[in-house]
Formats: sequence, structure tokens, C-alpha cells
Amino acid sequence: MRSMSAAGDLRKTATGCAATRILLSGPSAPPAEGKGSTAIVIAQVDTLAEFEAFSAGDPFVRSGVYASVNIFEWRPSFGLLLESL
Repeated sequence: MRSMSAAGDLRKTATGCAATRILLSGPSAPPAEGKGSTAIVIAQVDTLAEFEAFSAGDPFVRSGVYASVNIFEWRPSFGLLLESL
């Protein structure tokens, strides 16, 4: 498995030219001892399948940084950032 920083460098390069529009992305707070870490990516895409394909090519996914990935549709309805979407 590659280190998080090496995969992160690849990720920034790979996601910078992708058609998927990443709105926010980042890790959760440091995990409790013995627990895995998590991350969240909020993206604007035309279809869920588009993001599934994007995720399959993500260097963090491909290098095993993430043991699993859960992808679901989210429909924002309230909040300060809503106008910028």
C-alpha cells in the first residue's frame, strides 16, 4: 500500500483534470486507536454512475488507502453553501 501523502499527490493530479466537479473533500478527524480513518467527498456530477467511475479511478481507492467506499446521492436543501452550487 502506498503512503497517504504519495496517494494524495496522485489524487490531486488525477482529480484536477477530471470532469467531476469536487466541491469539498477531506479526511475526518483522527481515528480512535485501532479504528480506520474516513474521508468525505462531495461532488457535483450529472449521474451517480459518473461518480462511481471517478471513484474507481481515484488513486486512494486504487492503492488501497480506503478499505471500502460508499457512494450515494445527496440532495442539499438548506445551508450557507447552497447558493454556490
